[in-house]
Amino acid sequence: MAFSFATLPVLLKLFVLFTILGQAIIVLYALGLIVQHVFKKKSARIRAIGSVWKTYGVHLSFLVAATATLGSLYLSEVLLWVPCELCWFQRILMYPLSLIFLVGILKKGHVRV
Repeated sequence: MAFSFATLPVLLKLFVLFTILGQAIIVLYALGLIVQHVFKKKSARIRAIGSVWKTYGVHLSFLVAATATLGSLYLSEVLLWVPCELCWFQRILMYPLSLIFLVGILKKGHVRV
């Protein structure tokens, strides 16, 4: 059976699209930092993004980790897809991150990213 994006469940399509969007945002931010460093010009937008990251970094990290955790559980427990060997390594490292970031949020700033 050939893979087709059209046959994927809607929730899985959302996971795919959010992953691509998140990666694009990270690449654009990294490119902005590189350009700022090369040209020695401080961009207001890059500073604003850095300020948001300092303020909400733990919250955004928790959102990513929790989404990855819930997504992997959805794929294996609801859709009954068997995880590959590399998926198990990802799960071993990703599942605790959800709890670690949640503790960071509950400690209200005592944990820094």
